[in-house]
Amino acid sequence: ASCFGREFQLIYLLQLSGKSFEQLILLIDELFANGFIVSVGSEFNEKRAPSLVNTQYLQGYKYQFIHDRIQETAYEKLKEDRRLQIHLQISRILQQELDGEKNIIELVRQLNYCKELLTEDERVQLAIWNCQLGEEAKQSGLYMTAIDFYNEGLYLLGDRYWAHKRELMFTIYFNTGEREFLKGNHEIAKNM
Repeated sequence: ASCFGREFQLIYLLQLSGKSFEQLILLIDELFANGFIVSVGSEFNEKRAPSLVNTQYLQGYKYQFIHDRIQETAYEKLKEDRRLQIHLQISRILQQELDGEKNIIELVRQLNYCKELLTEDERVQLAIWNCQLGEEAKQSGLYMTAIDFYNEGLYLLGDRYWAHKRELMFTIYFNTGEREFLKGNHEIAKNM
């Protein structure tokens, strides 16, 4: 659950965990009883739950760690390679349910964590999504967020795509340079 971040949905945890519905509910109940997580929105009620796992029924159930440090500690206990694999699994689940802009930010966040495990085609698609989210952040005045997305795009593509993805590369380099200039990093901007 810690790889989702502070908040996670029961349906995604069920898909990711490989545990039965009943086993997962017991674990969630234990975390809940020990004060590690709280319900977000409506609390899950086992008595109202259908005997078969109905994904539409579970879709609305969210939990969050009671404190960031609890989530961070749980996350840090996982080995790095296991974390990357979990982020990749989460991204695969999110890709199956990709509904326009609804999950794109969370999907990109998860893919950015495990970018080393992606194929070249997936890296290019991720760079495109990072560029799109950078544009949206820039339009919203979230300049630091925009630069983070553009930097991810730069990292993913490097210099090797100028011949094939010229427009994308120009957009990423131009916007990264512009953001760096506005931050006062004139030398970095000049080198872009």
